[in-house]
Amino acid sequence: MPRLDSEPSDSPLPPYWRAARFGDDEAGAGRVYVQAQELIRVHPRNDLSVYRTRSDRSYYVLALGETPPRLLDRQLRRLLGAGLVTAFPEDLLQYLYARRQRAIQLGPWIERHV
Repeated sequence: MPRLDSEPSDSPLPPYWRAARFGDDEAGAGRVYVQAQELIRVHPRNDLSVYRTRSDRSYYVLALGETPPRLLDRQLRRLLGAGLVTAFPEDLLQYLYARRQRAIQLGPWIERHV
């Protein structure tokens, strides 16, 4: 069963992650995604990535990476609260975290839309 939060685990999951589901509301997920990107861009001392993806006919926005400062965590929780805070499949979390680790080697800020 997917974890609902950043609980300790021996599996290669990110130390921190939050996810929200937006159902078929692509525009709502897009707005939250852009706002979350801007939030992590301007907030000092964080090492997070934000993703917007679609799985099982629902749109999701995820923030994952290293545990952020408390203020940023609260802001992300509030922002993601526009959707339904949810679990996310561990295999997809592992995939995105591995992808993030590879992207970090390319530079400090990578934006790619696939």
